[in-house]
Amino acid sequence: RPLVLCSLRDIVVAPSDPRRPGEIVERVRKWFDFVLVHGDPAFIPLEASFPLASQIRDRLIYTGYIAEADAAGRATKSDDAAPEGEVVVSAGGGAVGGALLRTAIETRRRGCLAQVGWRLLTGPNLPEPEFRALAAALPERVLIERYRSDFPQILRRCLVSVSQGGYNTVLDILAARAPAVVVPFATGRETEQNLRAQRLAARGAVEVIAPDELSPERLALAIDRAIATRPAIVSIDTGGARRSAELIANMIRSPQSRIWRCSRTTGMIRQ
Repeated sequence: RPLVLCSLRDIVVAPSDPRRPGEIVERVRKWFDFVLVHGDPAFIPLEASFPLASQIRDRLIYTGYIAEADAAGRATKSDDAAPEGEVVVSAGGGAVGGALLRTAIETRRRGCLAQVGWRLLTGPNLPEPEFRALAAALPERVLIERYRSDFPQILRRCLVSVSQGGYNTVLDILAARAPAVVVPFATGRETEQNLRAQRLAARGAVEVIAPDELSPERLALAIDRAIATRPAIVSIDTGGARRSAELIANMIRSPQSRIWRCSRTTGMIRQ
């Protein structure tokens, strides 16, 4: 039969049905050769979000995080050069970022860092009526854009980043070593961003505001703390793209063997 792999992010969203984790274990053991976890177990092991991970440990391969390539080669002509020292507020894809963007505008309107520029990146999925309403209410020195192909570069030049806690955004923040405030999307069963943000906060890399505690006052205080405190350097494995490709290629080249062991430093080694 063909090689069957599962590609998995660092964190599994909590299921609504308590029987679901057991069913997942059964399916993995029955149908999948390996589960490629695109994370770093030294930072967030799969057990942190999926307690039954020990039951499929022989199928797990941690590839490292999959970080985007450096933005230097991805910036487009439509992206004007962003100045240094901005407050950069980003809402990921934008579908659930409206509250963060509105709070950021109100925070700036009340005088927080009024002497510097603010740049709001709404994401492509913010509804158009909401985008227009935000654009019509901007204070001076505040820009609003849907998307920047040079987002990692902008983070490297920013005074402080304010964002949610999505997979790609967090990797960009860590790579930029930017002072950062993270407001994770964490409603209902959406536990992924909160777990990631709390792990970063525990290492001194970001300031975190719970979404139900978000207000202009709290955001202003968190921004001040983030700027005043040099963010800790969090070293995580970000070689997941290259390593995943190498692992899959090695498996395809040696289809007669499906028994492997994984080394964090050398990848997959055939037994």
